[in-house]
Amino acid sequence: MSSSSSQNYSDTDSSPDMPTPALTRVPPELWEHVFSHIHPLRRRHGLQIPDTAALFSAALVCKAWSEPALRQLYKIVRVPNDCTAWAEVVTEGLKHTGPAVRTLIFEPADWVWDNLNKASTTQVLSECIQLAPRVQCLSIQSPIGMDDADFEAALTCMIQLSRLKKLEWIRTFFPAQKSGEVDLDIIFNMSHLHRIRETLPYIRDLWLGPILHSSVESEPIPKWARLTSLTLESVSIDNEDLYNILCNQRSLRHVDLSYADSLTQAGIVEALKCTKKTLRSLRLAGTFKPRPVGTPTRAFQPVLREFTALRSLRTTLRAPAFSAAALVHPPPRLRRWKSWDVMPGVGPDVVRRFLETIPVARERIEFVFTVRWESWETDTEDGKARMARLTQSCQSRGLVLMVEKGQPATTGRPAEGEVIVRSLVGL
Repeated sequence: MSSSSSQNYSDTDSSPDMPTPALTRVPPELWEHVFSHIHPLRRRHGLQIPDTAALFSAALVCKAWSEPALRQLYKIVRVPNDCTAWAEVVTEGLKHTGPAVRTLIFEPADWVWDNLNKASTTQVLSECIQLAPRVQCLSIQSPIGMDDADFEAALTCMIQLSRLKKLEWIRTFFPAQKSGEVDLDIIFNMSHLHRIRETLPYIRDLWLGPILHSSVESEPIPKWARLTSLTLESVSIDNEDLYNILCNQRSLRHVDLSYADSLTQAGIVEALKCTKKTLRSLRLAGTFKPRPVGTPTRAFQPVLREFTALRSLRTTLRAPAFSAAALVHPPPRLRRWKSWDVMPGVGPDVVRRFLETIPVARERIEFVFTVRWESWETDTEDGKARMARLTQSCQSRGLVLMVEKGQPATTGRPAEGEVIVRSLVGL
């Protein structure tokens, strides 16, 4: 690793108790020695389990060599919240490397043998957060056995994270290992958002989910002083709740609503109007009401023109009013619109019917569809006819159409079995 990579750390990362020495290049032999002690934990597959002494020795060697090496090795730490033995090893290691950690992630590992009980889950969260005071990004994924009391305990520990900029707290549903029952555990509602705002008023990036509607009448959430990105996953709140979340957040640049089946398109637009001067990126995933493809778009056209900073819009084809309105009368800075819908049957005819609802646009906009490849097979006569109709429709409307098959997910592009359809409006 070159010395330049060590110099990328900002001045704010340096502190009196962690001076930066002149020697910043770590010998490859040292890296090999350290990584030789760190193996994946597969308790029932015959691999070695790294003990505390091995990791402790590795940490001491790195610390003795140079502080930048310590920061490079332990900048990101992942703590499995479903395996007691490995969680204890990581927690013990944080006693020596905690000040170097910038990203702390609690997540289920690839293996699930020994689930932590409720008390252990809360204890691991609390201990690790206390041992890593310089964390800037905290991610808690699929916590097992947590309830409101554990939520308050974990939130209290976060008060000491004065440098925290990003918080991800999301719950993935999966069957309980023994009983086969679905363990819902902590599910957020408006009261939890109020508590997070009270405890972390200076957070910049917030990602929560799932969020359910509460029977108690909600109040508007006070303004976060620095919040610029908000992601709400598996949203089951109503339009009023969404408005109360966004009405005071007038500095947001990115909003992401995932699987928001309980919201209407009109309700989303009304809530988003609070951020129309600053919002640069908007992502909407799910089936919004009303659902038919022929939903009138006139009500949305003048509203979307008011989003003067919006540059990127991502929706599903099942939110047609947003998509069509954005392309009929796009915001002045909108340059990219992306849609994905990998449900079977979303093929050339569906895309063609959608494109035919859009008049010829004056601005240049790139829009991308991601759909299932099975719906785009052109080997049959029927498939060739569908593609011919789509191509003819694009040509008649002045659109440039490019179709390419997706690549494996490791490349960052759509996974195999999907297809990208790129078009340019207003060339």
